[in-house]
Amino acid sequence: MTTPLPEPLTAAITAVADALEGVDWLITGSVARALSGFAATPRDLDVEVAATQIEQAAARLGLGVANMRDPQASSRRAIGAIGTVELDMTAGLTLIGPGGILPPDFDLMRQFATEATVDGRSVPVAPLEEQIVRILVSGNEARRARFVRESPADYIARSDYVELRLAAARAAR
Repeated sequence: MTTPLPEPLTAAITAVADALEGVDWLITGSVARALSGFAATPRDLDVEVAATQIEQAAARLGLGVANMRDPQASSRRAIGAIGTVELDMTAGLTLIGPGGILPPDFDLMRQFATEATVDGRSVPVAPLEEQIVRILVSGNEARRARFVRESPADYIARSDYVELRLAAARAAR
């Protein structure tokens, strides 16, 4: 059963879906987990877009794009708000951690994406396995524990996706 989303978050999702019509994008993070039946309590909206479309997507939402770099990650991001909901848009995320260097692969994420219905509208949801891979590569124990705690009893990760992404992280070392 899908976790119900608060009205401001539902409104933000539909506003993003309207604004990004024709852009290749995916819902990620806690909203993706909630829409997939996890016991997540989302407070913000995380979205990933194809690297070639982040400027266009950000402009449609009235956001600026910045390059973000730190010792564990690099990406292009646009951060803002839709109503009272914080929006974090990312493209080209590369993670560096004890599990290797995880390069971005938006095409694979899109290939494994699912669809969810929010307020009568179909929206694309990133594969939850991408969150698993990012947890494993980063070694983030707190995120791993939260993912496990929120998981429904019948959740089974798609091992083919996890194996492909972890192989990419090992190869990029």
